[in-house]
Amino acid sequence: MSDAYERFFDAIGGVPQTILYDNMKTVLIGRDAYGPGLHRLHAGFREFAKHHGFQPRLCAPYRAQAKGKVERFNRYLKESFVWPLESRLKPLGLSLDVDTANAQVGIWLRDVANIRIHGETIPRDTGTSRRAQTVQDYVTDFGGDQSIRDMAKAYMALPSQSARNKFSYGAWDKLKGVWFEIWINGLLSSPATQMANIFGNAAFQLIQIPERFGAGLIGLARQAMGSKADRVYMGETMADLIGMVQGIGDGWRLAGKAWRTEAPVRDLAGKVEAAQRRMITGANLAPDGPEFLQRGIDYMGAFIRLPGRGLMTMDEFFKAVAYRRELNSQALRTAMNMKRNGSTRDQIAEAMDDIFAGRNAEVTEVAERAAQYSTFTNPVEGLTGQMGAAVPISISG
Repeated sequence: MSDAYERFFDAIGGVPQTILYDNMKTVLIGRDAYGPGLHRLHAGFREFAKHHGFQPRLCAPYRAQAKGKVERFNRYLKESFVWPLESRLKPLGLSLDVDTANAQVGIWLRDVANIRIHGETIPRDTGTSRRAQTVQDYVTDFGGDQSIRDMAKAYMALPSQSARNKFSYGAWDKLKGVWFEIWINGLLSSPATQMANIFGNAAFQLIQIPERFGAGLIGLARQAMGSKADRVYMGETMADLIGMVQGIGDGWRLAGKAWRTEAPVRDLAGKVEAAQRRMITGANLAPDGPEFLQRGIDYMGAFIRLPGRGLMTMDEFFKAVAYRRELNSQALRTAMNMKRNGSTRDQIAEAMDDIFAGRNAEVTEVAERAAQYSTFTNPVEGLTGQMGAAVPISISG
């Protein structure tokens, strides 16, 4: 429980003066044990609260108003995050797992939950009002809120998921999707294409090592000239190499899961996109057919998609390696900057724990982008990107 508290305090950038609790056994041993309002708290919890400087408050028994304040967020979490995410995944044949939820909850907190305005918060400038206005403009173009509600009611009133699928797209769309799935996997079926992908990803990651070493030399020269700006450190090259070795184990684990599930592991958008690209499925081509027919179509589709599945699996491997490399390099850079600014060993150690536990959102985002760039999921600009992109082209001819 203490680890959850630490992450919570880090996320809000401080410690509340008071925290309200239900009468839970991990907090309360005896209510009014020392007199009215003088409760006996769990010793470990009492010391934890004293250490962090907050005052625990307990809900009064049988007082629904107070308990509701504690429980309300659980309902909000389900209604605003869990259920909408499940509804996005279910039509695609995907289920919500821990990895997907953890990957998406930070985005939900940043863009939805933490920007709410109510009686105990104040607005903050996040650009959300501009995004909300853009969405409202689109709604207006489609006939306003009532038009959207009528369309949603008509869609949900359809008797089955197969009927909703027919509502969403017709036979011609399915035919085009099936043709495209066969065509693209036919292109990817060449061994030369698979090898080009593997060698291209490997070469691009190897190219980045001397690039980082060169950046470290430049940073060292700038320091010698008296610059105090943030820079790349020479030690990052060694951290990068260590991360490459560490990332291989992560890579095989994520690649294995990607192969089994036929979807990316860390990237929800990629997972949804992969599910949408699967057109040769029983649910899509024979939604009202017998089970044996649907199962046969599923097996046929899985066989046709093997080339794309192999490509995606290797991409997940290289993404995991690149993520670990960048995470190690960013950790070393953070530690060196903190040392330059006079931070203590304990402060640096705590910052390292946050980075490797995924609690430093900024560093995690940088590492995730590096993983995307490493497999050309996102475009890479400059000479390094051109050199990396040239490798698979030259191999495949």
